[in-house]
Amino acid sequence: TLRLSLSRGAYIAALAPAEPSSVSVDTDAGAVTLQIVAGEVSIEVDGVSCRSLPKSAASARQALKVFRSEVRSATKKIISDLEEAMVLGRRWTSECFAAERRSSQLFRWATHRLVCWFGDELGVVDDEDRFVTVDLETRALGDLAAPIRIAHVAELDPPALRAWGDYFAEHELSQPFEQLARQDTAFDESSTTRYDKLGRQAAKLSWRNFGETESIDALDRCYWGYGARAVITAHKVVQLRSGTLSYTDLSGAPLELNDVHPVVLLESRRDAAVLFS
Repeated sequence: TLRLSLSRGAYIAALAPAEPSSVSVDTDAGAVTLQIVAGEVSIEVDGVSCRSLPKSAASARQALKVFRSEVRSATKKIISDLEEAMVLGRRWTSECFAAERRSSQLFRWATHRLVCWFGDELGVVDDEDRFVTVDLETRALGDLAAPIRIAHVAELDPPALRAWGDYFAEHELSQPFEQLARQDTAFDESSTTRYDKLGRQAAKLSWRNFGETESIDALDRCYWGYGARAVITAHKVVQLRSGTLSYTDLSGAPLELNDVHPVVLLESRRDAAVLFS
């Protein structure tokens, strides 16, 4: 029987080594090797690659199904954390960024497919740990200025977007989440949603309910890297809720729209459109 009953933490750890992780076990289907590469599980039986295990190995097939599901779940969580790092403006020092690439194959895979700011320069890091510009100029990663952060589409002009889109297409690299293709969304403040749905969606999107504990009348989210906080004030419409957006700095002082970073505007509007769809 194929036994792969690992904790969630172990699945995440299995994705961490810089080299692809593998598990080998003898089953009634033969010697099975499972290899994890960028969150996907490949199978070999007696040294031969295959898409699935034989139907005769029912228990091993079921265990494999669970294993694949949980590896994908852990991968999704790690990719989600990277997307949130882009949205919130998280910064890495050059030493921390290089250390994460050395220790995690998934981080290494993802950051090869994401445009990042290295100080005030845009680029990606290739499989040989070189900084690469859109014009294919290369430098050693250690020669670059910190801080390092994942670039957001709201910061890139149309020529840069086109150039990086061409770069990824030419090198056949798919992005781990919407970065260059990320769209702004208009938020209609007359839109309404059910009270219970608003609470569930707010939790999924990491908005905090800071109003009355028994109702949802105020939500906020802090964009730490951009020094701003978005606030949604919810208004009761019979059994529904509508909402209005406003912004403050991290100390709570109101901000005019012209003073709010474009990333905060785009991301808060996207979330508000989902919350009140």
